[in-house]
Amino acid sequence: MHGACYHGRIEMLKLFFNSDFYFKKGFLCKRKVLMTPEQKIEAVNLVTGKRINSPLHLAVEQKDPVVINYLLTVGAQIDLYNIRGWNPFQVTRDTKI
Repeated sequence: MHGACYHGRIEMLKLFFNSDFYFKKGFLCKRKVLMTPEQKIEAVNLVTGKRINSPLHLAVEQKDPVVINYLLTVGAQIDLYNIRGWNPFQVTRDTKI
């Protein structure tokens, strides 16, 4: 999911959140059960990567309003901090959206 946010792949994000398929290490896999709303919120707020960013941090960094809006719609938290101690609003100042 982080890669989809970084590269602006909104169709992959929708597939991840709204179907019984998901991507794992570049492979399309089938879920045994659909994600619950709680699992979706947990997934969208997962902080990972070299710079320890959430998907929302990555979408903001890439200046992608479509992905940003979608992540907020599915429950992305705006008060998560990356390894620099920045929330997504502070990333916007750094990336000059």
